[in-house]
Amino acid sequence: MCHVGGLGLRNPSSLLSALKTYLVKKPEHKIELIFIGNIDKEALGAVESLDLKENVSFIPAVPYEESLKQIQSCDVAILIEANTEVGIFLPSKVMDMIQLGKPILSISPINGVMEELLKGNHGGIAVDLNDINQIYNAISELYDSWAEGILLEKYSSIGHREKFNENYVITGLIKELKERIDSFK
Repeated sequence: MCHVGGLGLRNPSSLLSALKTYLVKKPEHKIELIFIGNIDKEALGAVESLDLKENVSFIPAVPYEESLKQIQSCDVAILIEANTEVGIFLPSKVMDMIQLGKPILSISPINGVMEELLKGNHGGIAVDLNDINQIYNAISELYDSWAEGILLEKYSSIGHREKFNENYVITGLIKELKERIDSFK
């Protein structure tokens, strides 16, 4: 699993706690979590205190093309959002994940863009960033799907490409503009 981008306001502690719980309950399962971006001292401290050094690594920020290679090399792409009441952002890195067809584990506000995008587990799983049990269950589901060889079949995000191609976006913008113009009449 990998997370690309700085953490800043994005706190990985719930993810790390859920991962620790998972590894304690299922020590035979091997999971590697890679954070790629500016190295966050609080995250490093959490990894140390949870004794996850064997499973979690940090790679300093890399050029954009290298970040795509890193996402491609992982089985699951992780998105951690800031703890806000509503998740209103659609980070550009999500487009990278979708272009690569990677299953997405979105650790986000319970109401928001990512929850809506992944509703019904289409393209990945969105979980409440404050609910360690939900994150644990998502890790378990994704791992089990990977172990069964059906991870991409169940959770590939490639189906979302059509929602973000230029024709779809331009058509939507034109429709929206026409509706706004008509409402002025």
